[in-house]
Amino acid sequence: MMATELPPRAAASPAYSTEDLARELRPRLTRLSHLLRRQTTGLALSMSQTLVLGTLLDGRPHRMGELAQAEGVALPTMTEIVTRMERNGWLQRRMDVRDRRCVEVTITEAGRRLAAEVIARRIELLRARLEPLSEAERRALADAIPALDRLLEGWP
Repeated sequence: MMATELPPRAAASPAYSTEDLARELRPRLTRLSHLLRRQTTGLALSMSQTLVLGTLLDGRPHRMGELAQAEGVALPTMTEIVTRMERNGWLQRRMDVRDRRCVEVTITEAGRRLAAEVIARRIELLRARLEPLSEAERRALADAIPALDRLLEGWP
């Protein structure tokens, strides 16, 4: 048990308060995020670049401001990120045909291949970690997916 954990709840115990649940989830989600991020080691890809690729996988052009907002960085910072990624051939920039003051960013085929590699590595990590769990444990995780989706609603 981690130092910040509360003792396990018995089936008949009252439900977790939102604060208790937040305290329980935080270290676990942080650790999971860290494990998933480490799967890009050796790909010469920063976390910000990984997130930009993931955003662009929807197939539509995104404006620089939109990418900056999704990543929670200033526009000049996103410009630097996009410039490095463009140099690597992972995405391309072009002027928005409707508003020539704006730049649109799209993913290239090389960027799609790189994103696919990141996704494959992360799925393999999760698969390997899920495999030794019991069927009941895997079912409990599967049952939590809708609640996790709701938890993430409205976030980029």
